[in-house]
Amino acid sequence: MTVILGHTVSFPLFRGFIFSFHMPLFFIIGGINYHFSETKEELFRNINKSFKRLIVPSVSMYAVITIIYFIFEKTELNTHDFLLAVFFSSGVKFDSCFGPVPAVGAIWFLVCLFWCRTISDLLHYRLGNGGYGLSVAVLSCVGVSIGRLIWLPQNLDVALAVLVFFSLGIWIDKGEIIEKVSIRPLLLVGCAMFAGGGMFIELYFSHDYLELANRSYPMFPICFIIAALLSVCVMAASRWISIGKDTRFKKVLSTLGKESLLLFSIHYLDSLWSFAWKVECFGEGASQLISSILRLVLDIIIFYITLSLRQRFCASKT
Repeated sequence: MTVILGHTVSFPLFRGFIFSFHMPLFFIIGGINYHFSETKEELFRNINKSFKRLIVPSVSMYAVITIIYFIFEKTELNTHDFLLAVFFSSGVKFDSCFGPVPAVGAIWFLVCLFWCRTISDLLHYRLGNGGYGLSVAVLSCVGVSIGRLIWLPQNLDVALAVLVFFSLGIWIDKGEIIEKVSIRPLLLVGCAMFAGGGMFIELYFSHDYLELANRSYPMFPICFIIAALLSVCVMAASRWISIGKDTRFKKVLSTLGKESLLLFSIHYLDSLWSFAWKVECFGEGASQLISSILRLVLDIIIFYITLSLRQRFCASKT
């Protein structure tokens, strides 16, 4: 949901706050419940599974939205541009040695997550627990350095940079960190205050914020520490809500959490029905606020309709 808000509201402070942690949080969540491969056969099986679950859907969605825009918006259908976009899978437009690279949009994350999982699994398989942590730290620094010089195909530089977040998710899951933080309110408040202070310093001195798609890493590694702390605060707050008494709210959060990739996919396609949520008749601030609320509500409604249809289809097959 923070992704939807961050992609709709453009106020620097609000956008900076959302972007400071929302994508790192995705990679941290991607590491939770992830199990490393123990054999070569399991390694290749997991890579194949990740490819089918991440790369295939991302390319399919980009192909679908490209065809729809070609039919209804009369945009040019250029095979070279399509292949170049898929090859780089960049979230934003940029110029490369092959020419201008079109943006694939939000699905860059799925491609990046595939490579992040694959590299992480390969590292652990080859190095074991002993050398894994140090190699992740080094490769994250290498990824940030490469991204400041050149943007690699398939977001490989970003995949290296976010290895530390993915690995943090694995460590959080094993150590039950969120459960421990969520029952210690003072620790949670302390993390939030430290992260908030760090983010203020980051915005004040660099006038920038962490934005992975744009390879913006202001005051690295401080921006990564801030992202990690804010992510832990969000997860701990969600955990605190989940153990509350409001069962309906817990059920909604649980469903959105378990099916976050489905909601993410719907958000990627929601520009097709932007006529239903995009408002421009008021001032900039009011228009963006109303648009973000309408966009969020519509995406969630479509999410539940899609989820219901999928469940009925699965039930009919059994």
